[in-house]
Amino acid sequence: WCANLIEHLVAPHLLLSRLHRVLEPDGLLVAKVPVIPPWLVREGVRRLGRPLGYEASAHVNAFTPATFEFTLKRAGFQIVESVSIVLGNPLLQAATAPFTRRLGASITVVARKDPSFVYPEKRLDAFDPSWMSTAYRKTGDES
Repeated sequence: WCANLIEHLVAPHLLLSRLHRVLEPDGLLVAKVPVIPPWLVREGVRRLGRPLGYEASAHVNAFTPATFEFTLKRAGFQIVESVSIVLGNPLLQAATAPFTRRLGASITVVARKDPSFVYPEKRLDAFDPSWMSTAYRKTGDES
């Protein structure tokens, strides 16, 4: 469970890679980050005088729903569900989710380990942190 953490990290991919490594095979990652909402939503929030979470001075990274999901996939996760809370009423939220999913100021993603994920050798050649396990370097000989 990572709530409002990943946007503060200089290297969020490193944390996500480590979480992928230590997560049980049937485990789930639940991660929430503030996102850059569409222009119309941003302007509406600004006109109401409300803060936009992604602009907080302590945030190193800013995500859109799509870039956050992409980041999770590149760390070896499969997206199970992605929810952006827009409306306060749970029933109304559920009914409108297909239309409002990308409109909220934050996104919560539920993801599981991709069992077929192997860290690409090209990336390992460019950046090989010492904590990377051999699980990411599977060859045909390993089981």
